[in-house]
Amino acid sequence: MSNNQYEHIQSYINTIVAAHQQDSYRIICIEGANSEKFLQGQLSLDVSTVKDFNIQPGSYCEIKGRIESIFMLFKITDTFYMLIPKNNMQLTINELSKYSMLSRVSVKEYSDFINFQLTGIDIENIFKSTPTPGKLLETKYGYLYSSLSGGYGLLSKTNQQQSVLSLFEANNIELTKFDFSKTKKILSKFPEVYEKSRGLFLPHYIGAINKNLVNFSKGCFRGQEIIARMQYKTKIYKYEPIICTFDHNSTICEGDPVKSKDKTVGNIIIVDNEKGIALAMVAKNSLEVHTNDIHLEIIS
Repeated sequence: MSNNQYEHIQSYINTIVAAHQQDSYRIICIEGANSEKFLQGQLSLDVSTVKDFNIQPGSYCEIKGRIESIFMLFKITDTFYMLIPKNNMQLTINELSKYSMLSRVSVKEYSDFINFQLTGIDIENIFKSTPTPGKLLETKYGYLYSSLSGGYGLLSKTNQQQSVLSLFEANNIELTKFDFSKTKKILSKFPEVYEKSRGLFLPHYIGAINKNLVNFSKGCFRGQEIIARMQYKTKIYKYEPIICTFDHNSTICEGDPVKSKDKTVGNIIIVDNEKGIALAMVAKNSLEVHTNDIHLEIIS
């Protein structure tokens, strides 16, 4: 049943033609003459490569190397923006602000962007162009970009919202409340960090290294010493990210402990309760696992 459930989810995600207004995400604005230098010393990606109209994924770690935030960083006219889960935004602002004042950098919420996720849509036909991976494409409806887990994103200003909705209606694109991008991240094992999972995960244990969320040649950043030691000295990692399915009538949360019998062997990374699928960090060679007494069927 679980394999059939997984195949059904895959089929649905691969065939859906829709747009989703991603209200569960927010934007942080980082600006000031020293903003690039400040972010370079804090974040795990090479901020110097994020030029105007570039967009890249990255992470923000605590000093012991555990991830506090995963985000998309982009730059428009010398100002940096961070697209991040809503429930982790304020905590990230608070943490960055502890250090930003020394650099004369402002870190605050930016509420003038709306983020749409698009899937199964003929982008070339509708927008008359297709964005290059890692680049923002400016259109009359906002900035179009390639989503790392598949599909596209559209960053629109609030005053463009109605024209975007009219565009969807004119092209028979369903505006769904279902956040398919979250399910796509699970299927592609692209990790995220939310309020309840802050500080739980080391990058190597959840696939963050394979997804290029950490750059080891950029120089120092917060948590770099621990993360680099794992990269160059640890040969076998204790945990790995796995996809699992469960009864979709159940409810589990990001950060919930995963257990094998009575022993904790990991935590939930991302979950889609509507479809009954999750990405979890689990100790290698774990067989029967559950969370909150809900059975998790390991798929891959």
